[in-house]
Amino acid sequence: MMPTPAGSDGLLSQLGQIRAGRSAPSWMPSGSTELLTVPVSAPAGVDVTDAEVDFAFLPGLTEPAGGDWRGGDWAAFGTGYVGQILIGAGNTATPLADGAYRVWIRISGNPETLVRPVGVLRVT
Repeated sequence: MMPTPAGSDGLLSQLGQIRAGRSAPSWMPSGSTELLTVPVSAPAGVDVTDAEVDFAFLPGLTEPAGGDWRGGDWAAFGTGYVGQILIGAGNTATPLADGAYRVWIRISGNPETLVRPVGVLRVT
């Protein structure tokens, strides 16, 4: 069976069945540059890599708005996928100052968009 592309009605009708796991790490030093990954599971036959994956890092319980999102990438992991983004120090990473952040993931299909909080990250 061919995977259903994310941009087709197959993903859109099943977007609510996609699950985003907890993010890791939960703590990192401010001088570190790390790949933050979030495991994502989807129904059999659904290829989520055609959908856009974005991340937001916000203090408290604030929900992300348009300008808060940063583009991520997909990577295969076992029999599923992870959404991932490089964070921390360094000119290619999403910079984060010291503090605590609620991590959000957004998986954008058409017309549905899944937005979920996936954990808390402390930068010290």
